[in-house]
Amino acid sequence: MSQDIPWRRLSVEAAVIVVSILLAFGIDAWWEERLERKLGAEYEQRIASELRATRTLLERIERAVLRNMEMGETASAFFAVDGEPISHDRLIVSLYNMGRDSPEKFDVSTYQDLISSGRLGLIRDVSRRQAIQRAYTKLQDLEAELRPHRNEYLTGVRAWIPQNIVRQIREACPSISAREWMCSEVDIDDQVAEQIIEKLSTDQALVAFRLREQGLPATLGFSRQAKQAIDEALDLFD
Repeated sequence: MSQDIPWRRLSVEAAVIVVSILLAFGIDAWWEERLERKLGAEYEQRIASELRATRTLLERIERAVLRNMEMGETASAFFAVDGEPISHDRLIVSLYNMGRDSPEKFDVSTYQDLISSGRLGLIRDVSRRQAIQRAYTKLQDLEAELRPHRNEYLTGVRAWIPQNIVRQIREACPSISAREWMCSEVDIDDQVAEQIIEKLSTDQALVAFRLREQGLPATLGFSRQAKQAIDEALDLFD
């Protein structure tokens, strides 16, 4: 004896199953969206903190570069054809300090994490994301110019300054941003100073000095561009 198939009940049950599946997918999508927004907010906070710390570091770097440029102006009298006479002590101190760079490095770990993990899209605001990219691009540009012609300067100029004299200079000028007038306590033996000056009176030393001298303003310019890009990015966080 045949039985009637309860189509209506089966249809309702099928509809309930479909709705349940769709609801489950919807809940999963909502939960994933919520997690992504939370993670994106955390990344934004970390990026903002990273950029603020980098901006502070840029201020210190610029002070050191300005100090280097000041020392360069003093030392240029030695290399100029018609330059003003300068004491040997002052010249050696200036030439050494002109080659002192900030040892610190930029912390870009959060940005690198975003890029390497493919999560940059978690920064949902397009203008904010683009501003962040510009800021870190400017930092990369600066990184290439941060220590202009350092190797040439170390081998062409600073290599001729003995370590015992270096220790005297660093004791008198412990800070890389110390101005010239703060470094006047170095007293170098006249004979030793003359030997150093003689070794510095070469084309190699002149070329190394000029390369460094010309590179410092470029470093300053790149740093200021990076600071401006950072400020523009941070403005979008405030």
